[in-house]
Amino acid sequence: MARKLCLPQEAERISDALNVFRDRLNDRWGESYVTDNMPLLFGEGKRAMDRICQRLEQEELPEDFRKAQLQEMAALLDKCLSTGPAFIQTAQALDTAPDGLRSAMLRVIQNRGDTVCREVYQLEQRYYETEAWRLDMEVHGVNRLRLEYRLPGADRSDIHSLGPKLFFPQHEPHHVAELRRGLQPTEVAEDLADVYWGRLQALLPPHVPGLGSGADLNDVMPDIQAAVARVNKAITPVSMTSLMVADESSGSYRWQTDASCLALELLKALETERLVMPQARETLLTATSRDGTWQLKSVQGRLFHVVERPSGPSQTFLVPVRLDHVLALDQQLKREPQALPAALVWTVIRGESRERLRHIPEHWLTDRRQVLEWLRRIDRDDWLQWLQATPHLRPDTALTLADALTSRGSSDWLEPLLAKPSLGGPRWLQEADAKLLTMAMSATDPRTQRIWLSYLRSAFEHLPPDQVHALLSPRRGLNLVFAAMMEGRGHPVSVAVSLLKAGLTRGIVSVKEVPAQVDCPFQAAMEHGHLEAIQALAPFLIDALQHSWISRRDLVALLGGNRPGEACEGAMVQGQGECLRWYLDFVHTLHRRDLLSVEDGLLDLITQPRSNGSAVTYDTVLQGQAVTLGVYLDWLLRAARDKLISQGHLLLQLGCEGPHESGLVHLLEDKNTACLNAWCDAVSSATLEDLIERRDVERMLTDRNLAGVPLLHALVRKPLAGPLRNWMHTLTELHHAQALDLSQLTRLLRSGPPARDPDSCLPIMHDLLLKEVHPTPFRAYIRHLTHLHQRRVLPSDVLEALLCSCGAKTPFPAIVSATYRGKPAPVDAFLDVLIKLGRERRLSSAALIRVLDGRVADAGPPRPGSSALLVAIQQKKGAMLTRLINTSLTLYQLGAITAQDWLTLLQPQNPTNSPLTALLRVRDPAALAFIHNTIITANGLQILSWEQAKSLLARLA
Repeated sequence: MARKLCLPQEAERISDALNVFRDRLNDRWGESYVTDNMPLLFGEGKRAMDRICQRLEQEELPEDFRKAQLQEMAALLDKCLSTGPAFIQTAQALDTAPDGLRSAMLRVIQNRGDTVCREVYQLEQRYYETEAWRLDMEVHGVNRLRLEYRLPGADRSDIHSLGPKLFFPQHEPHHVAELRRGLQPTEVAEDLADVYWGRLQALLPPHVPGLGSGADLNDVMPDIQAAVARVNKAITPVSMTSLMVADESSGSYRWQTDASCLALELLKALETERLVMPQARETLLTATSRDGTWQLKSVQGRLFHVVERPSGPSQTFLVPVRLDHVLALDQQLKREPQALPAALVWTVIRGESRERLRHIPEHWLTDRRQVLEWLRRIDRDDWLQWLQATPHLRPDTALTLADALTSRGSSDWLEPLLAKPSLGGPRWLQEADAKLLTMAMSATDPRTQRIWLSYLRSAFEHLPPDQVHALLSPRRGLNLVFAAMMEGRGHPVSVAVSLLKAGLTRGIVSVKEVPAQVDCPFQAAMEHGHLEAIQALAPFLIDALQHSWISRRDLVALLGGNRPGEACEGAMVQGQGECLRWYLDFVHTLHRRDLLSVEDGLLDLITQPRSNGSAVTYDTVLQGQAVTLGVYLDWLLRAARDKLISQGHLLLQLGCEGPHESGLVHLLEDKNTACLNAWCDAVSSATLEDLIERRDVERMLTDRNLAGVPLLHALVRKPLAGPLRNWMHTLTELHHAQALDLSQLTRLLRSGPPARDPDSCLPIMHDLLLKEVHPTPFRAYIRHLTHLHQRRVLPSDVLEALLCSCGAKTPFPAIVSATYRGKPAPVDAFLDVLIKLGRERRLSSAALIRVLDGRVADAGPPRPGSSALLVAIQQKKGAMLTRLINTSLTLYQLGAITAQDWLTLLQPQNPTNSPLTALLRVRDPAALAFIHNTIITANGLQILSWEQAKSLLARLA
């Protein structure tokens, strides 16, 4: 139905909203989202949805009516009203007769009432809750006010609107006053006129609504009459004279530009049907003309209209207000004296023809919005004629006109205005004062900006020195440059520094005042991304340095905000990459031109550590600002190449040093790896260019978290796999980029002890096998190691060494230590990994045996006790002995180990480590029986010959 009633894009939006609602229902039938409203949604809400589907299919309902209700319902489906109230409200709206004056009025009243309720809600809640809460609860707050005052659209099924925070009874008088103001019958009639025009435009052929107000409508009159007949039937009959005006001399018809007569007819219809109380009419002026008499009237200070009574017949005619009518009233009010009603001036500006609008008196143009509308309706020739007919503009009118033209960017209109002699004299300049500067700074059009700048430079020549000084001098802590910088655009700053230079040239501003005159929130401007503003100030700062208007220390204080180490922080943390790039290049330019040196405090602006010793990159990493991090690190490398910064400063920022920990922890934990990639690229480049050494890279990667735990120890225990994967990927990329050699990579993958726990000197493999009670961390770590081996990052001997992993204080490999006091689950995972490695042929037969039994390759003479089987027998660890032997048999069956290597488990080269010798010494019956059965099984698997088996069994006898 959406595709039938709506345009493709509109239908797509409705479909997306319905898909969101469907996904929520698919999640446990919607229980997780709907919660307590399940009975409402699947009860009254379901019945309402059935009615909606029926009504949308009814062709007799107007298409635009059905489309509007469908769009309104779809807009609510991503909100909590989708738990039932959205469907109930839409069904009620579709059940209301779409045609008729009463229905149209009710819709207008509901829209206007909702607008008032929304304003009241936002006003009352602005101090009570957060902005996010106010936005989320707005629909419920509006519904609560509807319920309290029995307004159309109230929905009692919305339980969220019944909360105590949404209505304040003590504010009821204010609510009533606002509703009375917003629901004035005259304003309702004006909105009804807009509804009428909208329906009429929708029914006309596409080219007809595009005809201008001056176009002759004779050719399309049949289409207009047919459309008017349909709208009159749908709403209420109105006369054609309220819609168009006839030119008797030419016989042409054109659209009526003022809707007052149409609104007045609709108001009369509302009064006739007793939908509103009769509204008082007021006669503002009665006058005579050559054709008869006329009266200028209004309804409740609005709906201005003229009633004409010709001389002959007694019939009266309702016509729109024209300029001559208001001019006559203006003459009378001047004698009173009284001011013209502002709404009456609005009526003339909106409804009078363009040719007549050029004759509007100057003193009517006092309101900026009225002036903008007037300027929109006239053309440049009308404007020039009006200026010529008004030689002496009043200062307030000139300011209003200049302000409106500046906001429009009408430079070719502004130029003749500012060229008027009356606007170049001291009187107007003195009266305009700071308003003129504010207006000039607000220009956004480039040509308008140039016109204002030229005008102000010229105007300053006519101002007395004390006034120039007053405009430029700091007031309440804000100088002109400061105020301009707060605008966030380049033009206001250009105006401010141009006038400051003019003041310096005329000697009005002394050199010692310049630092105070340019003191401004430079870093705040960078933080907010006001690139144009800071760029506009830069040329003046260079001139000021070269002419000794400011000192180098003044410049450092201005650029850095007197905060060493924090000069770039705002832009970096807020992700203002372009501002940061320009700023760093500007500082570099100052240094290259010998305008700023390290001795002057240059490092305070870029790399100096902050007061707590942390680097500016630390907070950037915490905020995940990859763009600014990349820009900053790239620039640091360039500065290091140019010997602008030392290696120590480079390492501080590359290390992302925080007050208590490295920012690398946060880099690895961030799901978005953009920051990590930028950091990795910078470290790789710095190493390749010999700006830092490999040992520096290794040091950064061996940092600790707040608890003093090495990074790998902390990451491997994270519930999500992302941080550990990021760690492994980072090490791999740095190794490929030759920022880490293989020995460093191995040490980092092996991981050392926590620095703040000297008694725990175990590598990560020991830590996982001895302390973990769950195999998941171990499996994740091993999976990454095998992946690196598969990619040929790690050779087989390195993989073997990492799996054995001897500790610093213990000579035993990890599996030996685990045999002493390890947890069953991680040990089982370790043995499963060995089986997997054997199946994939990642390690040789001898290497698998060494890892399984805890023997270290190339470790010199065998050490006593360095055998997992031996320890299992000596410590009577029967379960562990069973796991080790069964794993070895499985590996043989997979063809991963040879019979000869398997035999070394029972008969190692070092007799002191012989499991059989230990078995005879311990005389554990269970172990003896298990080994006896193992020898028989090995013979059956053809691992041992019968002679070998007999020999071994004889030793056990």
